[in-house]
Amino acid sequence: MAQTKTKNFYGWKIVVCCFLISMFAMGIISNTISFYMKPVCETLGCSYVQFSFINVVSCITSMLAAILLAPKIEGGNVRMIMLVSAAAAGLGFGLQGMATHIWHLYVLFGITNLGIGGLTSLPINYLITNWFKDKKGLATSLAFSGAGIGGIFWSPAVSAMIGKLGWRNSLFLSGAAVVIVSVLACLFIRKTPAEMGQEPYTNRDSQPKETQKTVRVPAWEGVTRKTAVASPAFWVFVLSLICMGMLAAGVMTQVPTYFSEIGLSYAGIMALFSGVSILGNILGGMIFDKLGLMGGMAFTCICNALALVCLLISGKNTFFAYLFAAAIGMGMVISMLGPPLMTSGLFGTKEYARIYSISNAFFLAGCMIGPMLSSGLRTATGSYTAAWSVYIAISICCFVFAFLAHGLSRSFKNKGYTDNI
Repeated sequence: MAQTKTKNFYGWKIVVCCFLISMFAMGIISNTISFYMKPVCETLGCSYVQFSFINVVSCITSMLAAILLAPKIEGGNVRMIMLVSAAAAGLGFGLQGMATHIWHLYVLFGITNLGIGGLTSLPINYLITNWFKDKKGLATSLAFSGAGIGGIFWSPAVSAMIGKLGWRNSLFLSGAAVVIVSVLACLFIRKTPAEMGQEPYTNRDSQPKETQKTVRVPAWEGVTRKTAVASPAFWVFVLSLICMGMLAAGVMTQVPTYFSEIGLSYAGIMALFSGVSILGNILGGMIFDKLGLMGGMAFTCICNALALVCLLISGKNTFFAYLFAAAIGMGMVISMLGPPLMTSGLFGTKEYARIYSISNAFFLAGCMIGPMLSSGLRTATGSYTAAWSVYIAISICCFVFAFLAHGLSRSFKNKGYTDNI
C-alpha cells in the first residue's frame, strides 16, 4: 500500500495550486466587480440596478457551468477543463473593458462565470475529495482561503488602478492576471493520486491495525446521482443548502446599510469581519475535521445564530456590533465548507461531481433568495429587526435539516448501496 502521510504527498501541491487559483480568479473577479459599478454606469449611462443584474447572470451561469461540466469532470481531463475555463474566465473579465453597452457586460460576465464554474468551486472540491480521505476540511479551507486573502490585496490594488488608469485598463490588467496565474497553476493539477503513484491522504493513526484474521470489507464508495436525487435524504439536504445560501448572501449584503441606519460607523466592524473570516476559513476546516460533519455544522450554525442576536441589540451597545463581526466571521465558513463536505459525507464520492453540481445549484438559489428576503422585510416593516429574527430561525433550520439529512443518509450504508448492479 502506498504511503499517504509523507512530506512528498502531491495532494498538498494540489492544495497550493487551488489556493493560487482562488486567490486570483475568485479574489479578483468575485471581490472587485462591485468597484466598477460607479465608473461603468457613468461611462455607459446605465443605472445601478442595471449593473447589479450581472449578479443574477453570475448565479445562473455558475449553475449551468456546474451542471453541464460535472459529467465531463468526472469522466474526462480535469486539467484541460480547468485550463480552458481559466482562459474563458480571465479573457471574459478583461474584455469587459471594451464594453460600450450594458448588454456587452452581461454577455462577457456570463462567459466569465462559465469559466469560473469550470475552474473553481466544482473542480476544486472534486480534486480535494479525490486526494484527501482525512484532513478534507483543512485541505478545503486552505484551498479556498486564497479568495479571502486575495480580496485583502486586490481590493485596494484594483481601486488604485481604476483611479489612476481608468476602469477599462483595470479590467484588462486584472483579466490578464487571472489568465496567467490560473493557467500556470492548472498545469500542475492531477486528477487522482494514482496519477502520481500515491493514494488519498489518510491519517494512519486513526485507522485500525490490520491482523491476519481481519476481514477487509470494501470501502463504501457512495451512490449515483440518480439514487441520491431519488432519496428523502437529498431533498432534506436541499432545504439545508437553501438556508446556507440565504445566510451567506442575505445578511452581509445588508449589514452596511443597517449600521448606517442605526448610526454606527461600519468601517472598523467590517475590517474585523474580514480578518476573522480569513482565520475562520482556515480554522473552520480544522474544526470540521476535529468535531466531525455534524459537529462542524453545529458550531457554525451556533456562531451564526449568536451573531444575529448580537446584530439585533448592536444599536444599544457598539460592543455587540464587534461581537457580531467576530461570530459571523467564524459562522460564515459554513458557506464554503457546508455544501462540499455534506455532499461527500451524505452520498459518498462515487459520483461526487454530478451530485455536488445539483446541490450547489440549490445553494446558489438560496444566495439569490437571501438578499431579496432581507430587503423585502426591511421595506415591509421599516427596519431590519424582523429580518434578523427570521435569519436566526434560518440558522437553526439549517442545522436541523442537515442533521435529519445525515440521519436519513445512513440507510445507504446500512443497506449496502453501491449501485454496481
